[in-house]
Parts: sequence; structure tokens; C-alpha cells
Amino acid sequence: GVTAAQFLAAAADLASRLPTTRHVLNLCEDRYCFLVGFAAALQMGQISLLPSSLAANALRQVSRRYPEAYCLTDRADVPSDLPLFSFPDDLDHSGLPTAIPAIPADQTAAIVFTSGSTGCPTPHVKTWEALVMGAEALRRQFAMQPGPRIAVGTVPPQHMYGLETTVMFPLQWGWMVHAGSPVFPADL
Repeated sequence: GVTAAQFLAAAADLASRLPTTRHVLNLCEDRYCFLVGFAAALQMGQISLLPSSLAANALRQVSRRYPEAYCLTDRADVPSDLPLFSFPDDLDHSGLPTAIPAIPADQTAAIVFTSGSTGCPTPHVKTWEALVMGAEALRRQFAMQPGPRIAVGTVPPQHMYGLETTVMFPLQWGWMVHAGSPVFPADL
């Protein structure tokens, strides 16, 4: 497992390596890699673009809309015509950050896209505060308590529900994150 301090160190290390641009398409399939990439982008003031699909056409469509964006990925099947930044295998998990980074409430953290079933996918801008409030609303709705629990999800973290339940909820309530994408109970 990875401790909170190791996670913070990895996110700080990744932040120091990321391209300096405004937008990042976080395509990481491994939920831990996604989470480190999301945290690193937040620290850099970058907006995570979260497409509704990881299909090549959907990625190209988002890339055309945000031409300076790069793709942060741990996958091999990203279209080669998109600017890629491969998730590094050698992140430093040993550093001890002095504090948890403070993210301004009004900072745009992500733009989440609808599926586009009625046409072109619609972007939905999410500030850090909106994401935090969403995690709080989920906690109240399901009467969940902070503490040593694990967040497991079958929905990818790029999807709004996956982002809320398997990324924001653990960040806000101290839960552990299951890095995989289980489909069946036996996958756990």
C-alpha cells in the first residue's frame, strides 16, 4: 500500500515534471495513477479534462477543443497524433511534504464531458469547491463516516460518478483507494 505521505510526495514529484500548460487529458486507467495525476495537475493549476469515452474519436474531439492540452496516460493505446506524457514509473514516494497543498475553492479543477448521446459532448466545469461539496453530499446521502475504509469502483475515474466516489470521496474522507477497475466481486 501507499501512505498519504507517499501519495503527496509522488504528486509533488509528478507536478514538477508535467508540461506547463493549462489543460491535461487525464487518461490513466489505474485509479492510483489517475489520482496522482489529478493531484499533480491541481497543484500546477492545470484543469483536468475528463472525456466521456477513451475512444480515439472522443479524445481527438476534446483535443481539438483544447489544442494546448496534453494526455497524461498509463496506457499504450492512446492515438499517436495526440501530445502524450507517459505516467512515470520512477516517481519519488519518499519525500516528506511539509503540508497538504491548499487548493483555492474557486480553482477550476476539472471539466467533465457528457456522453454526447444527443450530439456533441457537453463540458461541465467543476471547481474544487464543487467537487468537495459533491463528496460531502454523497457522505450525507449514504450516511458514510470518515475512517479506514476502501473506495472501490467499476466506473472509471474520468466519469463524474467515478470521480466523486473513487477520487473525491477518498481525498475528503481519508478512505483508501483501490487502484484497479473490478467488474465482479471475485475481482477484488
